[in-house]
Amino acid sequence: MSKDRYIVLVDFVDLEDKNKKYKAGDKYPKPANKKITKERLLELSTNKNRRNTPLIEKVEEAQVKEVEEIVITDEDVKADNEE
Repeated sequence: MSKDRYIVLVDFVDLEDKNKKYKAGDKYPKPANKKITKERLLELSTNKNRRNTPLIEKVEEAQVKEVEEIVITDEDVKADNEE
């Protein structure tokens, strides 16, 4: 049985996991085998959190691979602008 996978939608700091930083496009959680409660997943995937916006989204394995290929970081943009 495969475990559900989540992808980060917007940058955030996980206040319930030692202030771990997540950036848009990251996989959630880190490490992938970390136990996360259903309540916490619901909180982060809906607007029922401090930011009032979904922070993560459940994805299929094919979507995870596709997102990994298209994520552009701030560093990529800076490097392009310097060229």
